Amino acid sequence: VAVVPIMGVMSRYGNYCSWGSEDVANWILEANRDESVSAIVLEINSPGGSVDGTELLGEVVRQSQKPVVAWVAGMA
Repeated sequence: VAVVPIMGVMSRYGNYCSWGSEDVANWILEANRDESVSAIVLEINSPGGSVDGTELLGEVVRQSQKPVVAWVAGMA
């Protein structure tokens, strides 16, 4: 199982303290290509952020060939 962290304020490209929506989308795509991964857990502790990049990330999650679940470790 791949655990993908979504921590801090979200933006499309990230910043000094967090990864961006495009980074997270790429990790999900990579987990889908990895035969040793059977499912994906999004570990979320984020107050939200900018809308830019959200549609891309949502589409990657929607089209995932492997099950994707979210676990809130703080706020979401």
